[in-house]
Amino acid sequence: MTLSPLYLITDRQASGRRAIPDLVKAAMEGGLNLLQYREKELPKRESLRPEPLSPYAASKLMGESYCG
Repeated sequence: MTLSPLYLITDRQASGRRAIPDLVKAAMEGGLNLLQYREKELPKRESLRPEPLSPYAASKLMGESYCG
C-alpha cells in the first residue's frame, strides 16, 4: 500500500495556540514529505533554523543564501 505524500503549509491563524515548531515536529513524526514555511510575520525567537537532510537540500539552501 502506497501512502500519499504529506505536505504542510504553516498558518499561524489556523494553528491556534500551538507553536509552529511543535506543529512541524508533529508533522515530521507523522511522515511529512514537504514543508512550505509561510510565516512572514513570525517573531525571530520562534523561527525555525534550516537543517538540510540531504546534499541536494544543503546545496539548494546555499544557493538561496547567495541569491537572497
